[in-house]
Amino acid sequence: MNSKNSESKRIEYIDSLKGFAIILVVLGHVTDGYFFSRFNPAADDIFWPICNVIYAFHMPLMMLISGYLFYAAYIRRDEKKNVSVKWKRVLIHILNMLFIYIVFSLIFGFIKMKLAGVVTDSVTADDLKGIFVKSISPFWYLYVLIIFSVVTPFLIKLAAMSSIPKGLNPTFPVLIIGIILNIYANIELTINDNRFELYRLCYFYIFFAAGLLVRSFDGKAAEGISASKKDDEDGASGKHAVPAAVILVISLILMAGGIGIIAFLWDNVQKIYTYTVPHYNTVAAALISASIWLIARYIIPAGKVKWLAVPGRYTLEIYVTHTLFTSFIRHIFVKLSYREPISCILINTAVTLAVIMLAIYVMDKIKIRDIVFRPFKKIG
Repeated sequence: MNSKNSESKRIEYIDSLKGFAIILVVLGHVTDGYFFSRFNPAADDIFWPICNVIYAFHMPLMMLISGYLFYAAYIRRDEKKNVSVKWKRVLIHILNMLFIYIVFSLIFGFIKMKLAGVVTDSVTADDLKGIFVKSISPFWYLYVLIIFSVVTPFLIKLAAMSSIPKGLNPTFPVLIIGIILNIYANIELTINDNRFELYRLCYFYIFFAAGLLVRSFDGKAAEGISASKKDDEDGASGKHAVPAAVILVISLILMAGGIGIIAFLWDNVQKIYTYTVPHYNTVAAALISASIWLIARYIIPAGKVKWLAVPGRYTLEIYVTHTLFTSFIRHIFVKLSYREPISCILINTAVTLAVIMLAIYVMDKIKIRDIVFRPFKKIG
């Protein structure tokens, strides 16, 4: 979600990936809200599979992108394989994320307290007091990302300083740590272990670390976020079509199998999601994310999906503001007694994104977006 790069240095396929991921986030929360609010119980067989498909991989994909951008923006590896961290920029990034997390958690928590009958996840005063112990939905992503941003530079430096083995890509040991944490999360923890977001910290670090690894091999990583000409020219390489297609087919089979397993258990397990199945979803999410990444990177020219790059440039802003709009629009449908599931989902998602993009446009025009979302930017 890093936005430090200038417009001239953006990598189009990354912006498109971010746009695709953030649209899925909004769509997932819209559908999830309709499902858990019992908006139309007769449509549960529509809401539930959509949620399952999206939740199977959308946040792992977001974490993969976040790790990629973190390495690109803050880690430098020269030709001698020396690794340096842009510590000042990391600190600014952490301060900005911390500011956004605190301010928007309090604002949205207070609003959700006042609109308890509209939103699906209620908030109490104790929840607001404890945001450093347990995040308010959906701000767990920011909470986890802040921790990752604090820990990762030190892990990479420690790995780079190690002489065993000499010259090892420092992201490999970090990925191994991510694998160990993910296994621990799948064996010992559940999604309800949310004090200090322990489950999510352990479960998602493998995807963040995988993003670090991808960026360390993708183009001239030591040059920072800027894309090389090769990055721009390789966007539609046919040689990657077969592996991307194979991975995609396997991942879709896994996803369908997971949904089938949960459907079979539906009578015995209430409202369970594919992503709660230990180990299974890690594999499915990794394969689906990899196939989507390969398709965006090597098969579909970025220029063909420029419309995705627009929300992709504002993923942070969309992420922290979208939930209020989704709940409000759902409430309007309730008042209108309009409950057709597919059109409600699509209209809700489209209107939410349109309103937020309009708000961002206005904030840019009056030059306050950085004040709200990157207040520490000028320190750099």
